[in-house]
Amino acid sequence: MAQELAALDEAVRDRQYRRTKTELFIKELEKLDGLVMGFSEELWYSLVDHATVYGKDDVRFMFKNGMEIKA
Repeated sequence: MAQELAALDEAVRDRQYRRTKTELFIKELEKLDGLVMGFSEELWYSLVDHATVYGKDDVRFMFKNGMEIKA
């Protein structure tokens, strides 16, 4: 029972953390005027949490919302 409660508590904290990150991202997007027409360091850093290089042909970007893409 205690392990189940701990797991649920962790899940709630994770969702709260993701929600906060998403809200911060949306605030950054709202600062922009119109469509994004080019690269913006500010926008990039507000989106990407980190990148991991596993090899020459395997680079992965982890976004702040938890999504990962392989480039």
